[in-house]
Amino acid sequence: MVVLENVTASYSMRRGLMGSRSVKVVDGVSLSISENEAVALVGESGSGKTTVGKLSIRLLKPLSGRIFYDGFDVTHLPESRLGKLRRETRMIFQDPYASLNPYMSVGEFVEEPLLVHGVEDKAERTEIVYKALEDVRLMPPQDFAQKYPHMLSGGQRQRVAIARAIVLKPRYLVADEPVSMIDASSRAEVLEVLNTLRKGYRMAILYISHDLATTRYFADRVAVMYLGRIVEMGGIEEILSEPLHPYTQGLIASIPEPDPRNRFVERETIQGELPSPQNIPRGCRFHPRCPKAFDRCRVEDPPLREVRRGRWVACHLY
Repeated sequence: MVVLENVTASYSMRRGLMGSRSVKVVDGVSLSISENEAVALVGESGSGKTTVGKLSIRLLKPLSGRIFYDGFDVTHLPESRLGKLRRETRMIFQDPYASLNPYMSVGEFVEEPLLVHGVEDKAERTEIVYKALEDVRLMPPQDFAQKYPHMLSGGQRQRVAIARAIVLKPRYLVADEPVSMIDASSRAEVLEVLNTLRKGYRMAILYISHDLATTRYFADRVAVMYLGRIVEMGGIEEILSEPLHPYTQGLIASIPEPDPRNRFVERETIQGELPSPQNIPRGCRFHPRCPKAFDRCRVEDPPLREVRRGRWVACHLY
């Protein structure tokens, strides 16, 4: 359904009085999401995950590489020819406090995509809006449609954002850290809503997160991203039970341990900070923080290799 082939993307960053420079934030990423599949894209903040999500629905144009939707190359299509893509692909943003317009009622906010895409009948729009609100468990929908964002909790705001995303019945949804800005009691409900919608609407979903713990209950496959590149990819259970890349191992070791008997077991978590994309380390990008790095890692950048069927890793250990 959605295929990224060796895409790169950059942003322009100012350098004071010296003007600006281009910084590559996504570097040669290849990723595919099939129909009805949920793929998790995980990694620390600053890895380039959100940029990949925006590229996948052509909110950004890549510097190089190609983007396919339903078998069609949409990489360089002008905005005037992206109508089908805009209708069938949607994105849920991270912060429900910033993504909702405080001057629009819930009903107006959810209804807006229908107006943009030419649904002219008012009664039909109202029916679709109420159905979307019901699907995200905001009931009774007639009451919620009259409310404004300041009257809602964080979890309710995020469900309004989801309702707006599904109101056109998209085939592909990018969920950009949809639970990171809401309280813990609401996270499970929002993830359950997304999972139910995925099955009911038969959507493909790219689930972006820095938290590997939530991916087990949601994703079919996972891609681990570090400093603009995918370093490991495979089935969710495989990745969680047998992580190969030292970075993935560190991410899993960082998951809080719910069993108090294991709280004091020493685990090899990731040390140090993510380097700036303006100063990419030579060789393997992870080697300055990797406990298993050796001489080759410092001079040679490992490619992403398929080490077994459906399992990919970019590491000189394999």
